Amino acid sequence: MSRNEGMDNCFRKSIFIIMIISFLYYSDVAFASSYPSCFNRIMSSLWPKKENKIQVAAAQPVSSVKTYNNMNEAIKNLGHPIAYGADGEILKPDIYGKGYYGSGDLTPEKVISLGGIPDKSPKTPSLSLKDHVTNALDENHLPVSSFRGTTEIPVTPGGQGAVYWADEGGYVYEVNQVPMWNVNQHLEGKIKTPMKYGNNMYEGELEYAVPSRLPLECIERWGKVIASGSGSLFVRTWEENLKYNEINCSKYWQ
Repeated sequence: MSRNEGMDNCFRKSIFIIMIISFLYYSDVAFASSYPSCFNRIMSSLWPKKENKIQVAAAQPVSSVKTYNNMNEAIKNLGHPIAYGADGEILKPDIYGKGYYGSGDLTPEKVISLGGIPDKSPKTPSLSLKDHVTNALDENHLPVSSFRGTTEIPVTPGGQGAVYWADEGGYVYEVNQVPMWNVNQHLEGKIKTPMKYGNNMYEGELEYAVPSRLPLECIERWGKVIASGSGSLFVRTWEENLKYNEINCSKYWQ
């Protein structure tokens, strides 16, 4: 048999197979309605069904996952801090890193006397990042978030951030080696608005959420916010915290 004849035979067989498949496809509705049991046996033998492993796994009840409302309880049981995403999923910290927290109420003297930046101690605590960025309130109209917001730099490019949270006369605290969650990343397209689901409405702040309780050993330095002649806010002088200790800080999150 020549090479061309072999190619012709292969082409004819391919056309024949395509014709059979086309016939089965376009006649399956009528055939199945007339001879359902026969049709099912034929199709099952040609294309046996496979068990959908992913679907079975996804059907497991969510109630089997323990919910934590207290960060200390989560650390004690899981060995690490957690936050909850918009869909209730458990999120480990994205990083243990550095950020800036601004406050108009907490002076360094107060922070030192309290042994650090204190827990917000909400009556109805929530570890949800969504509750944090939307400023969710409990039935008594009190904030529920167990997080504080930090920024990667004291002032973000849009003129926001820790310095502006503290305002003139307030203080910015540089914290380090603390668990951090990127709220923009985790809540992208997950915040419900009147018309649609969108992003964090404050995404220009480039915020990282951190536990509200920040021990003194995790605060590297602080500085007072002042205003320039044009009204811009900044920190001119930073004071080192002599109690800062990376090793002791890391022990709080284990």
